[in-house]
Amino acid sequence: MNIGEKEDSTVEHHFIELATRTLENDPATRDETRAELASRLARERSRGKELPVEAALYQLAKFVPVRQGIGSILAGAVVILILAAIALLQVGATLPEIKLLPIAMNDNPSAQKWFDRLPAEDREFFAAGLGEGLFMLRLSDEVLQLESLDKLRQQHPADLGLFELYSFRHVGLHGDVPPGFRETWQKLDPGNGMWDLLEAASLAMGKTSGVKCSEQDRARAVQLFHQGASSGRFQTYLPELRERKLARLPEFPATYVGNAALANLASPLRIDFDELTYRQRALAVLVYTMSEELSKNQEKAGLRTLAEDWRKTSLGLLAASRNWEDLNANIYFVSFIEYLADSARNLGLTEEEKHLRALMAEIALETSPVPASFRAGSVLTLKSAVDPKQLDSISRQTARRYPLPLDITRQDAGRLAEYLAAERGFALLASILVLVALTLAWLESFRRGKRVNGMADGLAPLLQWRDTAWILGLGVIAPFLCYWTITRHTPLSARDIGMTFFTGFPPVLIQMISGLLLPGVLTLQIIQWRIKRRLGVLGLGGRSALAGWGVVIVTALILPAAGAIHWLPVHEDPISKGIAAACGIPLLWMLWQGGSVLFSPTSGALGGVLLCRTIATPLALACLILLRCGPTLRSIEESRMIQASITNLNLSEVGTLPGEARAVADLTKRITTILEANKLPDP
Repeated sequence: MNIGEKEDSTVEHHFIELATRTLENDPATRDETRAELASRLARERSRGKELPVEAALYQLAKFVPVRQGIGSILAGAVVILILAAIALLQVGATLPEIKLLPIAMNDNPSAQKWFDRLPAEDREFFAAGLGEGLFMLRLSDEVLQLESLDKLRQQHPADLGLFELYSFRHVGLHGDVPPGFRETWQKLDPGNGMWDLLEAASLAMGKTSGVKCSEQDRARAVQLFHQGASSGRFQTYLPELRERKLARLPEFPATYVGNAALANLASPLRIDFDELTYRQRALAVLVYTMSEELSKNQEKAGLRTLAEDWRKTSLGLLAASRNWEDLNANIYFVSFIEYLADSARNLGLTEEEKHLRALMAEIALETSPVPASFRAGSVLTLKSAVDPKQLDSISRQTARRYPLPLDITRQDAGRLAEYLAAERGFALLASILVLVALTLAWLESFRRGKRVNGMADGLAPLLQWRDTAWILGLGVIAPFLCYWTITRHTPLSARDIGMTFFTGFPPVLIQMISGLLLPGVLTLQIIQWRIKRRLGVLGLGGRSALAGWGVVIVTALILPAAGAIHWLPVHEDPISKGIAAACGIPLLWMLWQGGSVLFSPTSGALGGVLLCRTIATPLALACLILLRCGPTLRSIEESRMIQASITNLNLSEVGTLPGEARAVADLTKRITTILEANKLPDP
């Protein structure tokens, strides 16, 4: 042996002695450990590598290693339990939303099961006039519905909303108003022309479907129509009844999911549309027959009176519009102005005809088209410049079913709230997954026995604070900041498009997955890099660095690539599926890395134990960040919902989404203004 080899042997001997100091109380195990370390050094030397043993020896000599004892193991267990407790608290806080999620996603069986668990009194009042199984479209027999509604009405004899709904249902089922109808409303609500119009509608349609009303009934209907129109007050109590029905529902979370669930649970209240349509169609037919008769009998003064009463009735009906169904039924009645204009022409009332047709033209500018004849189906199509791509799920359903002119500038808050809800749920799920990984790393850090644990304890001083800074800074914090920057402050966020617009995988979901995978693969790769740099003399740190960095690059590219999907001119569905499939690359790589650590033989477990001990802190930090994201994202989501004046449902909108209610109110106001300013000129 020459002098250089002797010096190397001496350095390696000192290195091995220092690396096994934690096993000095167990000579037999220390001898085994010495032999393994010597074998590793010899193996690396045989590959022709220059081993920096002196630098490693210097670092070991600077620090006294600390043996991992029961105290450090328990400390790790305490950290895991604290994080698990925080996660459980967040799951508990999110549990109401988790239960409401199927309802928010329009799952009717879940809505019915949830409704069936409400107190019987609240259930009975909410379902008044609807029957059992209202969310499953299995409404009970109409006679039983009416009997149940009558029983509830008798329990609340002064409730005008229940009385109005009962009267509507009685007319629909029997063709006439209920016994004692006039006496009841004159006692409870005198001077309200709505009741006269309802009775006029029942008489005009006849008591038997398909059979015209008698001359006596028609004359009485005409009298009641003019009487109701001239009453000076027209008030319906159905919107207020809807509001009180909604008040029977328990309080919902002030989040997007809670709002969506409330909107879907409120949807059965729209069944009032049947009653409104019946009355408005009956009144429209009555106006038509009256105008035809007046034209036939050359009663010019009578037509002028009818036109003015039509205008007053239109104003009264429009004032009660709260949602699309209300407006649709009321506009139907308004559209019969054309028959009044035709009758004016037949009577030679040139100025009156000109006035009525000018009024028709003004209304037509607001509604396109307004039907000229009564028919089944939708009668109103509103002009709408809203881009459905920019709507959240709730507003998009409204825009799809009811083409209302929504204000596009109000859509951002609701759309971002929906993304925050999805992100919050994903963060909670991700924190649980990270907590599972942390638990596995904690178990692996001490389960391999005294020899492997002793080597890991003795070699621990080789990993310096700089290595920890690299791992935490570049492996954990930097990816989170990168995700937040791209998804909040760049055009690659994809949050200017509604989540449900995409037919394939939503880009934001892909971004969330890649945002979780990136710190995972990057932390693993940096740890292996730092272990190789500090413990390469023992052949530790992995041998597939290029492959690992390649996976890191692929994962880093997924995040911006997903956000760029909607900027491409081609169909995004196959591209989004391809990018989503690319997420499998880092996922499989991490599973392979984890499997190689957990299932490696004890003889080759040293590198895995060092990796698990090193990754425990980054995993704990990542879990803590994800858990902290939950309350932060919820706070932002709730503030967005307050701003979401198009999406955020509240009782003041009587069960109608604000976007729809605001559009209905806006159009109603414009048409009402036209009608108020266009009184028929005096002859």
